[in-house]
Amino acid sequence: MNHEVFISYSSRDREAAQIICSALEQNDVKCWIAPRDIPAGAEYGDLIDEAIRRSVAAIVIFSETAASSVWVKAEMNVAFDEQKIIIPFRLDQTPLQGQSRLILNHKHWIDAYPDYKLKIDDLVVAVLRALGKSVVNETEESSVSPVQVEDIDVKSVLVSPENKRARATESRPASAKPSRSGKKWAIALIAVLALLLVGAGAGYLYQKLSDKTTTEEVGVEPVGKYPFTSQRLITEKDVEGLSISELRIMRNEIYARHGHIFKDAEMRNYFGAQKWYKPRPTSVKLSAIERKNILLIQQYENL
Repeated sequence: MNHEVFISYSSRDREAAQIICSALEQNDVKCWIAPRDIPAGAEYGDLIDEAIRRSVAAIVIFSETAASSVWVKAEMNVAFDEQKIIIPFRLDQTPLQGQSRLILNHKHWIDAYPDYKLKIDDLVVAVLRALGKSVVNETEESSVSPVQVEDIDVKSVLVSPENKRARATESRPASAKPSRSGKKWAIALIAVLALLLVGAGAGYLYQKLSDKTTTEEVGVEPVGKYPFTSQRLITEKDVEGLSISELRIMRNEIYARHGHIFKDAEMRNYFGAQKWYKPRPTSVKLSAIERKNILLIQQYENL
């Protein structure tokens, strides 16, 4: 199996590892995760060593149990020796000690406690950037940070702290008479500042216009048996009592609204019979609301 990311975790953190793997693969990041990718009867150690060597990056799901796991320590060692990109995802506040401290202490952490599910989007973005892949913009509620905003890349033009400090040092005596070149410099500076203000204002205006509440969806028509899964964040009450079959339809209906072409015959036949379903041979761009809803539905499917 060709993969880009190796996922290291303790067996007690399996649920988090599986959800993370699913989120990454929904964003076209190929993962290697045990035991899924270990054939029956195969030698664990040899396969894991090879999988880490063939990966570009390694995610270390760190927790109290991972800190004492012999396998997690061994996997970190191989990733470190092979100079792989290591991205630690911290499930709790267990301190770094010994070998873990030596390897992970200077890495950029993603602190995911107390609820790691709220930080999975941040992890996906970090992995995409580490792999050199573009972060597809996605529209979410107004509280979302810029790296989670998709569909259009809006960049506000701001004066950096370095530029501010530089300008503060560019002073001259009050009695000095400005030269002709000084006047030109001042005019140019005013023009630049004006452009910056216009850019920042345009960015702010666009952001206000493009902000959507959690009851709105961008780019898809709210159709199907469970249209609300593309309009708002669902809760446990929305999925409790549903059968595995119903949960599967609910989850895949989100993809169907975007025209996803299903490889699974059952889903292909089901949605092919829906009048609203319009398959499109393009990549699916899910909103953050939809991705979070998919993760919640998957949790109930796996119960």
